Amino acid sequence: MLAKGLGNCLGLSELHLNSNNIKAPGATSLAKALAHCQDLSTLDLSYNELGSQGAESLAEGLRGCARLEHLDFSNIHAGTRGLSALGGLLEHCSALLHLGLRGNGKHLDSQMHAVRASAQRAHLMHLDLARSPSAAAMFQQVMADHAPTLKHLDLGWASMGFSGAFALATALESCGKLEHLNLSHNDQLNDDAVCKLAAGIGDCTALRELYLGSCNVQPGGCTALAEGLKQCNALTTLYLQDNKIGPGGAFSLALALPNYAALANLNLSGNNIRSSATTIASVLTRCPALVHLHLHNCKVKADHRARLLEAAVACPKLSLHL
Repeated sequence: MLAKGLGNCLGLSELHLNSNNIKAPGATSLAKALAHCQDLSTLDLSYNELGSQGAESLAEGLRGCARLEHLDFSNIHAGTRGLSALGGLLEHCSALLHLGLRGNGKHLDSQMHAVRASAQRAHLMHLDLARSPSAAAMFQQVMADHAPTLKHLDLGWASMGFSGAFALATALESCGKLEHLNLSHNDQLNDDAVCKLAAGIGDCTALRELYLGSCNVQPGGCTALAEGLKQCNALTTLYLQDNKIGPGGAFSLALALPNYAALANLNLSGNNIRSSATTIASVLTRCPALVHLHLHNCKVKADHRARLLEAAVACPKLSLHL
């Protein structure tokens, strides 16, 4: 019924049908209706079980929608055939700015084909490849055209190891407009991998938000990050929760904090920072932009906690979360 009604909405510009239990037959009917909606610019079908057949039908039906700017096909169970078909569609989407493909990582080659296909005509600003195992390792291959325009990149839960970190770091050297980078829950990283990433992140001078929670960041990696982020003058948000930065990493980061003039949100919860809490306390008055500081479960002793609380009193805008 919905698909039949949509066929009469010729001026439709946005359609959000995420998490609606749409399966292949519904997707086929929807594709036929949307073929007439040439003004469609936004389509969100994420978290539906479209399957290969549904994805293929949509890829065919949407070919006439030349104004598509925002497509989200995350977790649609597209399979190899479906993703390949979507790749064919993306070759025609010259206006595309936002592409969501998270959770389709079991068919990584086809997924990357889809991203590379989009580069034939479009220059993406937002790319979501989260929950796509090993996506980072192939990321460098798809970035030659997208890197200069990309502003938002999500590679969380991507099972990233050293090879992936190396490829991503190399690609990041060209991401001068990147503002949001999410690498959370890549717990296979080690110090060498994080150090390599830190160098690439340092080239992203427009970066505003960096999420590295649960990435096995250790003292050496944290020290490299602290140095690399000094180039990111627009940085407002840094999440490093649930890592292993230890007192040494926390100390290096604390010394670097005054260099992050725009930093408003810092999350170090779940790290064993111990005595380095006093170093953090000593620089808080030199971090006037800082609004939220999260230090839950950091094994901070009572006297060091007292130092933090005392320092926070001198920072009226600061909310200290212990």
